[in-house]
Amino acid sequence: MKNRFMTVQDMTQELGISRTTAYQLIKKIKHTKIGRRLLVTEEDLLDYLHNHTEVRNSLNQNNNI
Repeated sequence: MKNRFMTVQDMTQELGISRTTAYQLIKKIKHTKIGRRLLVTEEDLLDYLHNHTEVRNSLNQNNNI
């Protein structure tokens, strides 16, 4: 299975986020810079979102007790 590279524009479309948010997010993820383009693998993006969503959900559940 090939790993898909995503640009900032791809991230904005897939996640429904602004360009500014995408750039802030990409700084926190392992990424590659080719020329002026920043690329992140779909796998790395999903791993990051999965790990940070679980932490946020855990914190929200603890605050609701």
